[in-house]
Amino acid sequence: MKISHFALGLLGSVAAGFVNASAPDQDLTGTYTVIGASLDGSAWTDSSTVITMGQTYALAIDLDYSRFAGSSAYADAQNVELAIGPQVIGSAASGLPTSVVENDQCNDFGFFELCTLQLDSASWTLSGEVMFDELFGDAGIYDVAFSSGFSQSLTVQAAPVANPVPAPGTLAIFALGLFGLVGARRLKQRR
Repeated sequence: MKISHFALGLLGSVAAGFVNASAPDQDLTGTYTVIGASLDGSAWTDSSTVITMGQTYALAIDLDYSRFAGSSAYADAQNVELAIGPQVIGSAASGLPTSVVENDQCNDFGFFELCTLQLDSASWTLSGEVMFDELFGDAGIYDVAFSSGFSQSLTVQAAPVANPVPAPGTLAIFALGLFGLVGARRLKQRR
């Protein structure tokens, strides 16, 4: 049976819409799963992970996509933001996935069969930076929300305060001042 070019074009665009729907910055809840994260190369597991206020840390996030886990459309590139409340403290991004599993998905319409390549799963390693500034809040334990729907605890410590060490010249001036006071008192006692 002959199929019109219009009908084939319509079916092709509908199939392409399901396979290629992509939007980087989408809500990643459900279909996308954060497998792990690290700060400066050390695993970020819970609130035992400590960062210092005002310092920038290298962030790596392992992210997986599964077509069977939810309904979010697949996107080639990924961007995950990290926030404490409304304040964004970092983000990580990637380009193409590091691994992909695909299969042929065929639909039989009686008079013809339409096959498309369907993505079943993909994995990315996203990289970026995290920094908690004094303007964001005080030192303490915070729940960091990932835009993927994942959250992780993090301990923020205050930046160390440097105690000023007096220079040797300052100590010499102080000693001379003490000797001057002692000498002035002795002169006053002699008179």
